[in-house]
Amino acid sequence: MAAPSSPVLFTDPTSEPCRSVHWLCKAAGIPLRLRATWLGRGHHRQEAFLRVNPRHQVPALLHGQFALSEAQAIMRYLCELHGVLDPWFGESLEERARISMLLSWHHHAVRKTVMLNHNLPVYYIPFYVGEAKHPRPQKAQVEELRANFAESLQQLEEFIGSGHFLVGGRLTAADIAIAPDLTAMDVDPDVNEILAAFPAVR
Repeated sequence: MAAPSSPVLFTDPTSEPCRSVHWLCKAAGIPLRLRATWLGRGHHRQEAFLRVNPRHQVPALLHGQFALSEAQAIMRYLCELHGVLDPWFGESLEERARISMLLSWHHHAVRKTVMLNHNLPVYYIPFYVGEAKHPRPQKAQVEELRANFAESLQQLEEFIGSGHFLVGGRLTAADIAIAPDLTAMDVDPDVNEILAAFPAVR
């Protein structure tokens, strides 16, 4: 049986998890075919896409007849497929455990507090649907949301410490998974002021 051709990644470039998969593949030299799946245009609700991921979510991967969703699962699958799992997901038991911990932490920390709880209601949803339908939160609410994500950024600052990377003094899947949610902070006009307190993150 012939081997499947390069996997196809169904991706919306505005999605942080999609960017994390794409960035990892670029960094690791993993061949990948990209298929634009714009959420704002409803591509994720089309029948052809639902055969790949019936849960309507990107990123999604199709490799031959094998379909996979969830960014971190896709990242791990592609690294293992191409024999580069260890450099990106840990070369020792301790590295693997720490990277796994950081990937789990990210979902309820930076991803949740910066992107889902702050950026979406404050910037993205009002922009896409209009402030008449979804008004921006009041200033006091925004300050409370920022206080919440400042705690996550402080934890990330401590994880990085005096180095430049989270694990092993090199770029790993942990850095790449978290980075898109940090770069998404650029939408905030106060981003430089916010990050001034977190020099390692910045």
